[in-house]
Amino acid sequence: MPYRINQRSHVYFDFYSFKDSYNLKELESDSKYALNAIKEAEKLIANIKEYLNDLTEHANQVLTADYIKVISIQREHRYYENKYYYYVTIYNEPVDHPEAKKQELERHVYTGKERHKAIKHYNELCKLYPKAKNIKGGF
Repeated sequence: MPYRINQRSHVYFDFYSFKDSYNLKELESDSKYALNAIKEAEKLIANIKEYLNDLTEHANQVLTADYIKVISIQREHRYYENKYYYYVTIYNEPVDHPEAKKQELERHVYTGKERHKAIKHYNELCKLYPKAKNIKGGF
């Protein structure tokens, strides 16, 4: 089953006061309404169980996937502050799915005045992890 981002499912049910009602058609209608709500709730429970099975299967794939370390240095210019920031990040990237969300391991933020420290730290990390993929952005 394909899942959309933040897909939400609901089963709504309104409890009507039936103690004062002696209209059989109205009571029969309320009974059908309750039975339909039960069916919808059972469908929702089945969908949640299927979702949980798919989630568990994907978690097992994530556990057994091959990863490559990625070291990146990014420069950001915040125009409203008129300041530069440098981000040195280490994260794991799945080899088979590079477009997937990354698992961030470490992140360091440097101001524009500390750019030499940021570049030095980035170069040290590149030497520490020679097989890692290196990314420079915003330079």
